[in-house]
Amino acid sequence: QRRIDIFLNKFGLGSFFTFSVKHEYITKRKPDPEVYLLAKSRTPFSGDEILAIEDTEYGVLSAKDAGLKCAAIPTHLSKDHDFSRADYVFNSLKDVEKLLNEEINFGY
Repeated sequence: QRRIDIFLNKFGLGSFFTFSVKHEYITKRKPDPEVYLLAKSRTPFSGDEILAIEDTEYGVLSAKDAGLKCAAIPTHLSKDHDFSRADYVFNSLKDVEKLLNEEINFGY
């Protein structure tokens, strides 16, 4: 099982994701938006319907440059990064879960 699947299931977020992009398909590192543009091309959802979850400034820049909404969850290593372009800045994945459940329940 891949690390991303273990991570998502550990935090109860696995049901919110239908696929993930393997690093083997990516040629450019963040902040280049390649990874998010590839993911966006593989889903029928628009950028307004996709939420990227990032823990670094480069990750946020990558997601935003791909036209996505982005939630930032700073870690002890990235707490001093500039997260001003993020749509949300949360303290934990539980906050993301709460946001997703609210949006699903209210039809946003």
